[in-house]
Amino acid sequence: MIAVKFSVASCLKSILALNLTASIVCFALRVLFFRKYKKLLNSRICIYTACYGGYDSFSAPCPQTLPADMLFFGDVPPSVCPKDLKICIHDSELEDPRHSAKFFKLCPHDVLEISGYDITIWIDSSCRIRTKYFLEILLMASRAPIAMRSHPDRASILSEAVYSNNMHKYSGSDLVSQARYYISTGMPDDHLWHCALIVRYALPSVVAFNNAWWHEMSNSLQDQISAPYAEYVSGLRIRPIPRWLNWLKIFSFDTSHRNHEYDPA
Repeated sequence: MIAVKFSVASCLKSILALNLTASIVCFALRVLFFRKYKKLLNSRICIYTACYGGYDSFSAPCPQTLPADMLFFGDVPPSVCPKDLKICIHDSELEDPRHSAKFFKLCPHDVLEISGYDITIWIDSSCRIRTKYFLEILLMASRAPIAMRSHPDRASILSEAVYSNNMHKYSGSDLVSQARYYISTGMPDDHLWHCALIVRYALPSVVAFNNAWWHEMSNSLQDQISAPYAEYVSGLRIRPIPRWLNWLKIFSFDTSHRNHEYDPA
C-alpha cells in the first residue's frame, strides 16, 4: 500500500512539475517576445490532423492558452470527440488511405475548412499534446514561413531511405533510388525533417512548397525523403523547431505507426 501511494505521489509531482515548467517558459517568452505574442493573439490559428483507414489512434489536443480551432479530418469520426474538436468527414478518393491523410497534411491551402487560417499546425494522428501550453510555446519559439522538427535519428535522406526500405508499410517502393535521384539534381543531402509536426504561415512561398511536396508523393508515401527536395526546388527555407522543446515534454509521438501491421490490401 505504501508503495502504491508513493507511486501515485511521484506521478502527481511529475505532472505538476511539467505544467509549472511549461508555464514559466510561457511567461518568459511572453516577456521576451511581447509583440509576437500580441500578434499571435490576433491571428487565426488551427491545429489539425487527418486519419484514414484507422491507421493511427487519435488523441484530441487539450484546450490551449492561445485561441485556436482544432480540426480532425477522416473517413470516420474518432472514438473520442471533445466538444471543441471540429470533425470533418471526407470520403477517401485515393487508393491508399495513408495517401488520403497525406493530402491534408501536405496541402492545407487546398482544403476549404483550413484555407482561411493565418497559421496552421499539422500534427500526425500519433501525436499526443501533453499540456495547454503546447501551442503557445511552439509558436513563440518557431519562425515563419514554415517550421519542422529536425529528425532525431538521421540527417540524410539517403540514410532515411535505406532505413525505411526495411519497413513493411513501404514495401514495393524503391526509396533508395528516389533519394539518389534527388541528390543527383544537386540538392545537398545535409538535413532531414521529422514531418509529424509542421507549423505553416499562410504565404505564397509556403503554397509553392506544399505543391512541390505533394507532386513528389506520386513517387512514394515516404514524405520525409521528399520534403528536403520540395524545399530545394521551391526555394523555401524550412526553419527548425528548437530542440529544447523536446526537453519540456509538452508533446510526444507514438512512433510505431503500425509499421508491421499495416497492409494496404
